[in-house]
Amino acid sequence: MTYYKFQSRLLRKKSGKPADIRPYLAAGLTIAGAVMFYFIVFNDRSGVVGKIAARILLNFFGRVAYIFALWLAYEGVSLWRSKNEKKWRMDFALSALEVALLCGLVKFVNVYFPAVPNYGGLLGKNVAEFFTRLFGPAVGGALNLTVFLYALSVIKDFSFKDIFHRVYDVAKRDIEEYRKVRALAKKLDDRRVASSSGSDEVGKARAKAVAPEAAQTATPPKAPVKPSAPARSQTPAPPPAQFPPAPPQYVNYKIPPLDILTPPKNSAEEEQHHAHLDRAKVLQQTLGDFGIKVEVGDIIPGPVVTRYDLNLEAGIKYQSITTLQDNLALALKAASIRIVPIPEKSAVGIEVPNPATRIVTIKEMAQADDFVKNPSPLTFALGQTTDGVPYVTDIIPMPHLLIAGATGSGKSVCIHSLIVSILLKARPDELKFILIDPKRLELPIYAGLPHLYDPSVTPDKVGIITDARKAMSTLKQLVYIMEKRYELFAKHTVRNIESFNELARSRSVEGMHPVHYIVVIIDELADLMLISRREIEDDIQRLAQMARAVGIHLVLATQRPSVDVITGVIKANFSARIAFQTTSKVDSRVILDAIGADELLGRGDMLFLPPGAPRPVRLQGTFVSTKDAENVAKYILAQGHKPSYEEYVRRDGAAASAAPVDREKEEKEKQYILSALRLVLERRRVSQDLLKAHFGSSAQATNVLSLLEKDGFIMKPEGTNRWTIHYDKIQEHLANEESTAKE
Repeated sequence: MTYYKFQSRLLRKKSGKPADIRPYLAAGLTIAGAVMFYFIVFNDRSGVVGKIAARILLNFFGRVAYIFALWLAYEGVSLWRSKNEKKWRMDFALSALEVALLCGLVKFVNVYFPAVPNYGGLLGKNVAEFFTRLFGPAVGGALNLTVFLYALSVIKDFSFKDIFHRVYDVAKRDIEEYRKVRALAKKLDDRRVASSSGSDEVGKARAKAVAPEAAQTATPPKAPVKPSAPARSQTPAPPPAQFPPAPPQYVNYKIPPLDILTPPKNSAEEEQHHAHLDRAKVLQQTLGDFGIKVEVGDIIPGPVVTRYDLNLEAGIKYQSITTLQDNLALALKAASIRIVPIPEKSAVGIEVPNPATRIVTIKEMAQADDFVKNPSPLTFALGQTTDGVPYVTDIIPMPHLLIAGATGSGKSVCIHSLIVSILLKARPDELKFILIDPKRLELPIYAGLPHLYDPSVTPDKVGIITDARKAMSTLKQLVYIMEKRYELFAKHTVRNIESFNELARSRSVEGMHPVHYIVVIIDELADLMLISRREIEDDIQRLAQMARAVGIHLVLATQRPSVDVITGVIKANFSARIAFQTTSKVDSRVILDAIGADELLGRGDMLFLPPGAPRPVRLQGTFVSTKDAENVAKYILAQGHKPSYEEYVRRDGAAASAAPVDREKEEKEKQYILSALRLVLERRRVSQDLLKAHFGSSAQATNVLSLLEKDGFIMKPEGTNRWTIHYDKIQEHLANEESTAKE
């Protein structure tokens, strides 16, 4: 990363106009007035005229007159430093209003507390009477304070809302740290109590074992010794409890090395040095032609765009730069440029496309320190910023991600970079993928990986989900798995998957094993929404709201960023979003709630909005070629590991687990299905309302309807909203059940 510093004397245009001395003259008179005021009010030896003037000022301003000298001095210094007489006049007028309002506030203190003398003077009395006559003493005092604070915020150019948010964030952070410390202290106390109780039991056992031996050696064996005492002392200690065998841990599994990835190509940034300088001059000259004087500060070249930081003179509005965006692009001979504020530098950044772009490869990102040192199995090498710094994030705190953009903008490559980044960090027993690809084009590369997962089938049948209706069933079963995990966590009194896995690894609870993360990737959300928008939206909403604590994360991608696909319900639960190039400002607002994505260049150029961030970050996405993705997949498949997991939903709707099956519940659900089949055969139709009226429960009707569809008794053809009933299969199933019952 190279920085180019430009001094103002190199690029500033020389003007032959004489310097304006009026601001300096006004500043000098103001400072002199402040000094004179100080000697009049604070000095008893100011003469007769000074005493009379001091008495008049104290009667008019009250005790506020003591800070009047400081205020005048501050205004004079401000004018001397800013040299902007117009802005100073406005600040001076607002400051005078502040003094009057402050006198009024002091008078209101005397109104509410009569014992306190009136320190507001004649001016404060008149201001307080003005507000009191119009609004009364209570509302008038509050309004006086409100106007005072607002004028203060205008003068000092700050927002009380920002101050409140900062205080709130600090307080929230302190409370969270306090809770973590309390939880850790409680855990240590529990362990200390457990260890002390265990040591007490060991001490008692040793005492019981030593007591008979001591009695036997101390007293002669005159009487026969009871056989029970020696037998108890010679009995060996019971063996420790044996834990059941843990699930497959892929002991011989190896993370793919970086040697199988394509190395990055050498960049030609140094050769573009003179081009950056020429563009800086063009920027300054073009803005100067429109009467805007700027200084070019840092020039920060990136992989795709170069940012030119402009330092504006006092009094120049940011909007005056943005309105000239098309003119600047024309002068720079660029297809499009982007203008962004830079708060940390108090500057304006002009992002201009580079003549020659540089590809950000997955190997380059995987070698970055932020990626290597990140311990999370869900580490995502997202790309590089406009100044060439690697940007690595984590899916866990997001906790869900929305990816959208036009066709060919880089959305599918971003999904590959996400999958490959995780495969370079996570083992199959740490993380599982649910890959849904209705287009059947992008994700078949990863078929057969041991990281694959599908809660609706057994591990030997898992694969890439390409059928939209099968994807709907998988999402419904995933909701069921989520609820079962919540029950498991509640049983062991843990709050999230990190605490559960930590407890399981400590082996403090018999039969506990760590659970894996689940990342659901839907490559084209629009195809699922066409089948059944309401059901898909409900399942996604429920997973997005509740699944974070149990380690389930969603990644939704679409190339149609319209309101009927990215609905308000989905956007409300996906605070982390990636926007690639869009065809219109409307699509950009649908994704980010702001414009900007329509100005991107495509081919991986993105805007990433982190959770809680005020504005998106422009990045050049990580490029994963088909060869790199295939090399990673082949390396994993060559190790011979197969998909293995215990969390899936059987055909009878019960979740598979290590616990014994509830035969009574299994038989009850079986009877529900048989009753529903007889009802469908009798009525010659099926619907949720019909099953609800029959079973008396909407939830039971939904569960039975999904089981009937899963078993193939009913189906809903694509493009229709009516169920197709397979009566032959229903009759055959009922006949088999009757014959089995007779036997």
